[in-house]
Amino acid sequence: MSVNQFSFDFRARSFNFLQQYKFLELMNEFSSPLDQYFLHYENEQNYTIQKMLDDFPDLTKRNIFLEFSDLLDAEFYRQFNVPFFWHFHPNISLDSIVNTPLCRGIVFSYAYIYDLYESGNFFNFVKVFLGSVGEKVENKEIQLVLSVDWDADIFSSLFDFLPISLCSLTINNKVELNYRNPDILKISHELKHFQLYSD
Repeated sequence: MSVNQFSFDFRARSFNFLQQYKFLELMNEFSSPLDQYFLHYENEQNYTIQKMLDDFPDLTKRNIFLEFSDLLDAEFYRQFNVPFFWHFHPNISLDSIVNTPLCRGIVFSYAYIYDLYESGNFFNFVKVFLGSVGEKVENKEIQLVLSVDWDADIFSSLFDFLPISLCSLTINNKVELNYRNPDILKISHELKHFQLYSD
């Protein structure tokens, strides 16, 4: 299993918060045109995001996507003229997001999906959701992403009914030697577990 998508967390309250200058240093040293990079924001001021884009004008050439996990209006995401992924929330109009031309994906929290499954509402949710965006998913205009923890026990029928394209895994204490020091061997071992879902 290859890993060629990397998400950088710019959410101010996140344990994985990364300062902009550190990100730019990493990109200048390690970025590859074969990889995709996601810049994750939540309730951020538009000028902060725009500053990142202005300071690094060749972002689009490096396969950069914005990623949002907030409840802002679709026009907020659209203003940057950069493709984006959006973390699903049931209180926001799905149509307003997916019909934004720059929307490239919807991210689902596994915790949310599992709650639907446990309450007996998962299959109805999938029917309604795919009834709304199924054509865009089938045409690969929009990807579905599952945000999941390393030790999650994923119920087997999930991938049969929801066409997930990517799994998003956060570097946390479950795969670290110590804070912000990833255990590469453990990550490699854990990724083999997710290989089962990509076959």
